[in-house]
Amino acid sequence: MAFGLTWQQLRDLKLSELTDAADGWAALMRRADAARERVDGDMSGKLTKTQESESAESAVKRLKRLSENYHYIQTEAGLIRGALDGLATELIAPQRRLRDALDDVASLGGGLQSQRQRQH
Repeated sequence: MAFGLTWQQLRDLKLSELTDAADGWAALMRRADAARERVDGDMSGKLTKTQESESAESAVKRLKRLSENYHYIQTEAGLIRGALDGLATELIAPQRRLRDALDDVASLGGGLQSQRQRQH
C-alpha cells in the first residue's frame, strides 16, 4: 500500500500540528519516565529495604513488571515523537518549494491574464 501526499495536501499541511503532536508525545514520555522512577525508587526500593517475605518478593516482581511497562511506554512515545518531528522537518523544504512555485504561477498567471485582456 503506497501512501503519498497530493500537492494540495502538502500545500495545506500545518507542520506546526505535527510538532505540537510530537510535543504531546514528549510529555507522555516524561510522565512515563517519572512514573517508572517512582515505582523503582519509592515503591520497589523501599519495599525491598523494609520487608522480607514471600509476599514482599512477589510484590517487588510485580512492581518490576510495572516499571518495565512504563519504560516501554517511554520508549514507544519517544519513537513516535521522533517520527513526528522528523516528518515535520523533512516536509518543511518541499512545502516551501511548492508554495513558492504556486506563488510564481499565480504571479505569472495574473500577468498572462492581463496580457490576454489587452489583446481582446
